[in-house]
Amino acid sequence: MCYVGLRRCNFFYERDMKHFIFCFVFLAFVNLSTAVDAQTVVIDFEELDDFDSSLPNVFGTQLLGAGDVFNGYASTAPTGEFVSQGVSFGTREFGPGFSYSRYVNTTTPGFGNLFAAFPGGGSGGNGTTVAGQTYGMVATGSSTTSEGVSTSNAALVFDRLADLDSIDIANSTYAALYFRDGLDGFAPEPDSSQQFSEGDFLMLEIAGFDSAGLATGAVEVDLARFENGSLQFLEQWETVDLTDFGDTKSLAFSLSSSDFDPDFGLNVPAFLAIDNLQFVAVPEPSAGVLLTIACGLAAIGRRRKSSVAG
Repeated sequence: MCYVGLRRCNFFYERDMKHFIFCFVFLAFVNLSTAVDAQTVVIDFEELDDFDSSLPNVFGTQLLGAGDVFNGYASTAPTGEFVSQGVSFGTREFGPGFSYSRYVNTTTPGFGNLFAAFPGGGSGGNGTTVAGQTYGMVATGSSTTSEGVSTSNAALVFDRLADLDSIDIANSTYAALYFRDGLDGFAPEPDSSQQFSEGDFLMLEIAGFDSAGLATGAVEVDLARFENGSLQFLEQWETVDLTDFGDTKSLAFSLSSSDFDPDFGLNVPAFLAIDNLQFVAVPEPSAGVLLTIACGLAAIGRRRKSSVAG
């Protein structure tokens, strides 16, 4: 009787083991299929078309770009977000926040020209520029510590964890004409105190965070730097590598500069342009995982029944 019962237990055990093997093979197939189907997402803003037909007059200055700009951070901007391919870009009146633009203006200095990328259009990749192409504009906020370290940022959020690849970065026209020519739009002549000189810099930090708010990576990008007697700055689009980041849920953009006021923060306009954010969405726990758990529970239940029967 015991021998027969033992044989029955072995039979059920062997059947359960086959069941487990089948489940794990199926899980591997599901995960492999997910990996094969994963596609690189490119946020290029081209599908967005909610451009503002008019832009506000702020402190006596008419903002430029009506019909070619979605205002996400200037006066009258909505507090909320806009979404592109599952990525949410925060908006807020007076920033920090994101806008999108196809506006081309590389010559007008000052506050009225908030929505123009200095290269003169969107990124065509490999440092090229395409006039009329849509791109993102970022207002990071100008607040800093008394040492000039940024305390404000503009944040975008992925709808699921992202395996990051790269992003294209450019200066805004507003900032470039300020640090290059000393033009702030309030005076017709350049102000040498605003032009960068030896030791001056404008630097972007892109920081990544996971779903728990823990850091996944960070990278610094020199937007402008004056050293060895000359000014070097981003005149075209530059592709920034983000592949060293871990799986990321959000990105924060902040600016730091040598030109700041301890009481009021950055003097350099806190604006930049972005385009072609590339990433692969990280697969969420698949149905295969749940199936394996169910298989395991079912097998354990049958094993208990077989033991009792034995």
